[in-house]
Amino acid sequence: MKKDHAVLLIDNLDDGLNSLKKSLSRKYQTVIMAPDKEQALTIYRRHSFDIVIVALEMYKNEGYQIIDAINRFNPDQRILTYSAVPENPSSNVSCTVCTKSNRRHRIRKPIQLEDLYHEIEHFDSLTCREARSD
Repeated sequence: MKKDHAVLLIDNLDDGLNSLKKSLSRKYQTVIMAPDKEQALTIYRRHSFDIVIVALEMYKNEGYQIIDAINRFNPDQRILTYSAVPENPSSNVSCTVCTKSNRRHRIRKPIQLEDLYHEIEHFDSLTCREARSD
């Protein structure tokens, strides 16, 4: 039985995104994909989502722009970001964007489905693994 979650998946790269959407669709009631900032924000404003999953490495830093726009629209939105690039110890920009509230988490590519499912289903009780206490 599918869980009654609505998921918005945002990434401009199609490398595995369709298979990720298919995997999420088998487990969750609603999964919608958006390939860019404009479409993502249009979709976001028309629907309610339990979680938004955003790629940080989008063209022209759109991932960060999407997070900022969603945060202005709904600061309580659960947002899960993902990235293949390891956090640069000399710059905490992405951690600052992702963890300035407890509604932001980050996972690494390649995405392991069981880890992703766990993050989605236990989001509120988890602390982001990427967050550093400075």
